[in-house]
Amino acid sequence: MLMDYPHDVTVKIDGIAASAASVIAMAGTKVCMSPVAMMMVHNPATIAIGDTEEMQKAIDMLNEVKESIMNAYEIKSGLSRHKISQLMDAETWMNAKEAVKLGFADEILFREGENPSRRIRLTRRSFSLARPSLIHCFPD
Repeated sequence: MLMDYPHDVTVKIDGIAASAASVIAMAGTKVCMSPVAMMMVHNPATIAIGDTEEMQKAIDMLNEVKESIMNAYEIKSGLSRHKISQLMDAETWMNAKEAVKLGFADEILFREGENPSRRIRLTRRSFSLARPSLIHCFPD
């Protein structure tokens, strides 16, 4: 659905985009990652119970899901399906630089010398609903 949106969609990853979140991120026109963000790709998994026919159905379903996920990664990254499959088989964790290098992301947010347009300042008031023991960790 995001890819059908007629305007540009910028995905900003400031933490971890793992598993399904990495697939969703691929729908962005532009994918930006914080220098401390991580992305993880892996094979789909499930739990199955039953006889050999039920197990085969589960295997077939997982193979189809993997193909679908690889479509998203291939469209965004331009990597070969073989390379993507290897990354998924290995459960690959990527920092922002590696994600950009492999084509899963387009740029790194807040590069050296670049000032973010808006800084977030955490104060005691920011944590007014936090447990009292946590509030004492932040100066006024």
